[in-house]
Amino acid sequence: LEWVGTQAEWIYKPSDVLTHQLNVSYLITSTEASFGTNVDLDFLFQQVLIRESVDWTLSDHFKFRAGTDTELLISEIDAYGSGGPPKEGEPLNGGGLQDAIGINQKNFEPSPAIWTELQAKFGAFLFVPGLRVDYLSATDEFAIQPRITSRWQTTKQLALKAGYGLYAQTPEGDEYNEGLGNPNIDSERGWHVSGGAEYQLTDSLELDSSIFYKDFDKLVRRVDDPNIRVDNSGIGRAYGLEVPLRQNLTSRFFGW
Repeated sequence: LEWVGTQAEWIYKPSDVLTHQLNVSYLITSTEASFGTNVDLDFLFQQVLIRESVDWTLSDHFKFRAGTDTELLISEIDAYGSGGPPKEGEPLNGGGLQDAIGINQKNFEPSPAIWTELQAKFGAFLFVPGLRVDYLSATDEFAIQPRITSRWQTTKQLALKAGYGLYAQTPEGDEYNEGLGNPNIDSERGWHVSGGAEYQLTDSLELDSSIFYKDFDKLVRRVDDPNIRVDNSGIGRAYGLEVPLRQNLTSRFFGW
């Protein structure tokens, strides 16, 4: 796996209540992998990410934010094998019963998105309802994702937080590729809920704890049917606890 990338950002404030921000990044990733004697993969991905946002302060209590996210992906795939690369839980010698196949493809996949949120602050309470709509060109579908987060600054040192929302994810390239997978599958989905606390131990040391639960459906799962190879019949869940300790060395440099 080899990669290189760069990023540029531009911020403009036409007035005290309006802020316009533009971020452009470029990433190129090269991957060469083999799994036993069944699969040999050579992937090259060029990715351009463009994020634009506008912040509008409506009053002391409300701020409206909206913007666009655009992903431009150019992929070059050179692959040969049977069964495809192993999925989570499968042995490294590959899964599935398909015959050996070989492909050499180059694709261009634009995936634009729009999003909006309203920040409502009343004293120590902050509520942020939002909505995101993605067009996922890889699966040719629109993904509507409502989300909400909240935060309560109980003291100067302690803040409580919670969030809930729907998230969609494009399947891996080999899963929706016509030669390796199934071009008719949909994006994977997951409802995420989390809660936690942030505690400022010192001016530069912060403890951040979060507990989360994720409920997934439409997960891509390998099947033994050689006509489709994979489908969206998988389900799953994930839960856990994260407790990172963050040390701010400067205003722009930190470690955890």
